[in-house]
Amino acid sequence: MSLVGTLLLLPCFSTYFSSGGLPGGSGGAKRPSVRFYITTKAMLSSPEVVSIFGASNLPPGSVLTVYLYDYIGEGSQIFNTETRVVVGQDGLFKTVIGPKPGLSFRTNLVCDVVFSPTYPPQPKGVTQVVGRAGEQLGTNSTNPQIQGNDRLTMLADMTVVRD
Repeated sequence: MSLVGTLLLLPCFSTYFSSGGLPGGSGGAKRPSVRFYITTKAMLSSPEVVSIFGASNLPPGSVLTVYLYDYIGEGSQIFNTETRVVVGQDGLFKTVIGPKPGLSFRTNLVCDVVFSPTYPPQPKGVTQVVGRAGEQLGTNSTNPQIQGNDRLTMLADMTVVRD
């Protein structure tokens, strides 16, 4: 390539690298990131046991609720009594769930893990970080796990029970 060709390409490369190499790059401006998350794995151990294992960067001591459903939507059945699990100091959580009387677990049940700042009651140190109404959890435009309304913001993860 000639010297002239090289000089013509320099501005293009300069723009590409200063934008982070991505279309719509911001020239080094910080992109918003998801502040809080929950990620969950639900494993069928037997028709009577589903093991839940997950990770979160919510404050240690955060209390999560876990429910198993046959499907999402009106008329679905909840397969377990309310189960609560606490996020540990290492950001991990795990629990074992049994079915309601007369029900059996199977693969492909929906596992819903929810953090709410108001129910169940959270430790004071948790609400100091996430806000009394969850206002520090993010918004629908900054976090895909956000649920709630104008008065309350919750964080939720949904997965499927697998073998």
